[in-house]
Amino acid sequence: MINVGIAGASGYTGVELVKLISNHPEANLCALTSNRYEGQSFTDIFPSMHGFENLICERLDVAALSKKIDVVFLALPHKVSMNHAPAFLDVSEF
Repeated sequence: MINVGIAGASGYTGVELVKLISNHPEANLCALTSNRYEGQSFTDIFPSMHGFENLICERLDVAALSKKIDVVFLALPHKVSMNHAPAFLDVSEF
């Protein structure tokens, strides 16, 4: 089982990734980030997602997130992912 995180889960691409990963037999979705909705349940933000995931959205913290996941999807706004990708590569535990 691969532990997966989605950075930027509250955007269009992030929501679609939640749908796909939640139904994948070899993936365990264990972290969702959303700076805008930090501390809120994913299903409170998106009631139509009830039954997919009910994780709490957290602020994007590369070091903390890297300790919980094996892979991350960066579903962040245009060009923002480029700023975060190197930090994930630099974290030795990732």
